[in-house]
Amino acid sequence: MIPRGIPIAQIDSNLESDPKFLRLRMKAPGSYYAALGTYTSIALRAWATASRSPDPDLLALMDEAILALLCEFALLDETRSIPEPVFDRWPGSVLGSRDSRAAQLASIASEGGKARARGPRDPAGRLVSPAVASSRPAIPLDDPAVSPLLSSAGDSQEIPVTGNDGGVQGGNGPDDPVVTYFELTTRYPKGNALAWVKRLGDVYGFGPSSSAMTSAWAESDDIGTLLSRTEDRLVASERAAELREKAEEKERLRQKRATVRVIVDPGPEKVGALMGDIRKALGR
Repeated sequence: MIPRGIPIAQIDSNLESDPKFLRLRMKAPGSYYAALGTYTSIALRAWATASRSPDPDLLALMDEAILALLCEFALLDETRSIPEPVFDRWPGSVLGSRDSRAAQLASIASEGGKARARGPRDPAGRLVSPAVASSRPAIPLDDPAVSPLLSSAGDSQEIPVTGNDGGVQGGNGPDDPVVTYFELTTRYPKGNALAWVKRLGDVYGFGPSSSAMTSAWAESDDIGTLLSRTEDRLVASERAAELREKAEEKERLRQKRATVRVIVDPGPEKVGALMGDIRKALGR
């Protein structure tokens, strides 16, 4: 019997843009789609079982040459499992959040709800997730600030985050807007909300999206409008940056036009010397 895992796995739409898959496709174009399907099957099983250990029965159905190809390009490790850093970043993060939430609910239940009443609050007096209180500084009310499963690039900390990292999705560190949403609201986004949060991170960047979401939450804890207010802040910030850039370019051109270039006529002796050099070059 398969143990209870994570019932829904997200698949990154940019999976095939992953550098490892691109290299695999160039080296073995005839085996590419078989390798893609094999990797997808193993990764989905990791979600379903909430375990990195490969399923022997599943591996027995797979082509040995394809498995070897996935190992060669580090999409699987030597045990033919999703690499440990990738698993920890994605399903591992979801499992960690689940355990933290379960512990929080158990604490609330054991004290008849009093634990939550005494929980951490933001500067406006609203209750916040313990993760926010422990990992982030309080956000002042006058703050002026306005992918997903199966991509394997996330097994290296040096690869920049663009929404296409990590072999199995679940969270991408404290700057991931999905994680920020959970920390602020104590709810994991689902359906359209999850797609919206991911899009904000892909379009505006993880850091700016998380910062704008935190500022919007400090202003109001209305979950129903949190994402729209976050995007309004991001659009306004991007527009302000665009206007500043245009103003700076306009000022640079104005200064360039205002610069007086003084042209000094050469003396007769220098002109004569230049003409002599020209005649010699022409053989006259």
